Amino acid sequence: MRPPPKRMPIGTIIGVIIVVIIVIGAIFAVFFFMGLSSHATLKVRVNSEHIYYTVQYELYIDGSLKDSDSLAAGYYVEYTFDLYPGSDCHTYNVYASSTGGGLGAESDSENVYLCAGETKTANLYI
Repeated sequence: MRPPPKRMPIGTIIGVIIVVIIVIGAIFAVFFFMGLSSHATLKVRVNSEHIYYTVQYELYIDGSLKDSDSLAAGYYVEYTFDLYPGSDCHTYNVYASSTGGGLGAESDSENVYLCAGETKTANLYI
């Protein structure tokens, strides 16, 4: 005959619950202080103004290349970027340039003033 299983002392159970609560609180604090509270969204639409030919384009935000691809005449491509302007707002320079397409090189830019929690859109025509 086996003895009945031993029960975990109530103090141990309370200790485990307290540790779990502390760990969850610490994880939340890390995410909050890492800047997730300063998150903003920038939507960018790159539009082709060309009538007949496909263009090769490059898209930049604040001088950093975000994408390069081809775009058919009359079409557009949309992007969504998660940005972290911090506690202060930030003016982002959004720039697109294209080559080819029969019209030669084209470019367009837009400055977008973006604060934490906001979502804004930039429309570029190349």
